Amino acid sequence: GEARIEGRFRTPPEIGRRTPFHFVITGDTQHEPARIQMVAAGILREMPAFVLHTGDLSNDTRNWDLLGAEFFEPWRELLRHTTLWTARGNHEYGLEPYASVFGISPAVPWYSFDYGNLHVVVLDQWNVSGSERMEPERRTAMAEWLERDLVGARPRADWIIVAGHQPMFNVAAHGSEWGRETILPILYRHGVDIVIGGHSHLYERFIPIAPSGAHPIHFLVAGGGGAITYPPVPSPLLARVHAAPHYCLFRV
Repeated sequence: GEARIEGRFRTPPEIGRRTPFHFVITGDTQHEPARIQMVAAGILREMPAFVLHTGDLSNDTRNWDLLGAEFFEPWRELLRHTTLWTARGNHEYGLEPYASVFGISPAVPWYSFDYGNLHVVVLDQWNVSGSERMEPERRTAMAEWLERDLVGARPRADWIIVAGHQPMFNVAAHGSEWGRETILPILYRHGVDIVIGGHSHLYERFIPIAPSGAHPIHFLVAGGGGAITYPPVPSPLLARVHAAPHYCLFRV
């Protein structure tokens, strides 16, 4: 319509510049608008430089009314004060309207960006038409792109974070192990620091994991954006597990 809504956001510092900032990662804003609103209000109080959403913006992003009720309405004030980056979850159910709404190329829905001395990679994990396993040829193309991207990023970035919807390590609920054979070796090769996903609706932080001689990676599951919480499962691999609505705040 013709309504005008004003807001503001913080432009990023020069690439590679070591200036303090903080940002938030969350995901799985589904099912429970009151819980989604509670998490969004907490994020807004932090006034982050940007927010990275790891997917499942609503329980069915093809449904505009549901996307409004479970994302745009609860996040209304937050979206007026910061910048949003997104990954595609299985509940986006395809590339559209997700890609058009968030300005992401449907041909190449994986991407990266720099914020000061931080490099962030956002991976795609699903097939073109829905929420099934990614097509082998697209997975190969993304892996080749990822290798080139990280080669270029490492000289200018002190920190590298890789995000996607499905975690690579996950104990409770889905027990996800996406990308361990094809993507994970690339991440170790280029010294990635943190890998974070959602999909399972709880918080899991793993003891840093690495093969002998490689830079250890911190793996996190952070599906606490408002969806119904999954019960935790104890594991000696976990440094921390937390089953409640939450977001992850990072200070650089």
